[in-house]
Amino acid sequence: MTDGLGTVVVAIPATLDLPADGVDGGHHVTLVWLGEDVVTENQLSELKQIVHDIAATTMAEAVDTTGYEFFGDEEEIVVLTLDRDDSEIPSRLRHVVLENLTEELLAAFDAAETFPIYRPHITISYGGTVPDRYPDTVRLKALAVWHGEERTTYPLTGTRPA
Repeated sequence: MTDGLGTVVVAIPATLDLPADGVDGGHHVTLVWLGEDVVTENQLSELKQIVHDIAATTMAEAVDTTGYEFFGDEEEIVVLTLDRDDSEIPSRLRHVVLENLTEELLAAFDAAETFPIYRPHITISYGGTVPDRYPDTVRLKALAVWHGEERTTYPLTGTRPA
């Protein structure tokens, strides 16, 4: 049971000097959302192995930021947007994770409610204030599988780009 938090693969940035007001799990970049309460324990084990293997071969990299934007119906969610180019690490990591998912995990991803266009970002706050500055780049240092309250993190320790 994921307690309404679902199963998700995220990239973890190096420490940011920015707030994370009400952001469950702290700063992160969502790569692949697999929905709520649909991933079995066996599938979760498979997912963890996939993410572990990707992290073990992928080096940490920085990505350019592009500024603050506001998400949500009332634009109450403050996010720091990242370069959307397919050649940048968030998009490459997402692609590598998706191409390595089993058929069952890919079906869960396809069935989950997601936005049609991937917009890599780091959520800063839900209804909070907008910081007056932001970093020019953010270094992504780890991948993680979040399954409800369970958080399993894999440092990016490889020597090649995603």
